[in-house]
Amino acid sequence: MTEMPDKGISKIRYNHLNLPAQLKMQASIEDITIDSKYRADGVKLRKQNTTITSGYMGDMVNIKITDYLDGFQYLSSGNPPLPPGGGGSESLMANSESARAFERQAYSIDDPVALTPMSLKNADLQFFPTAEGYCSYKRSVYLPVHRSV
Repeated sequence: MTEMPDKGISKIRYNHLNLPAQLKMQASIEDITIDSKYRADGVKLRKQNTTITSGYMGDMVNIKITDYLDGFQYLSSGNPPLPPGGGGSESLMANSESARAFERQAYSIDDPVALTPMSLKNADLQFFPTAEGYCSYKRSVYLPVHRSV
């Protein structure tokens, strides 16, 4: 399947594992591209949603990146500046890598301020799994999984 017009998907591209690597959708004023990256065993690592909205004053770009790490889900978003010369979505994606993985407090205990409980809470973490369900880190709520016996 290379397209799904009933769902508004104009192009589907697959990777070497036959998993969807890129989806392109078009609405009236929006071009949406969803890129996914997978591990070699097919587990999804990252989903990047790039939305380009065309308007009277020019184009507005919004990028949302969801990283998946063993049940932990991180979300980051932003509005990068448009590249000079009218570059396409490939040049926009090259500038949107997250710098969160190399924060000093993630690997250093030299700074006592970094060890306070409020600074340890990463605003990008959405939720993480527990033995009985999920904990919504952003809302500080426990979500139990109901299992029927």
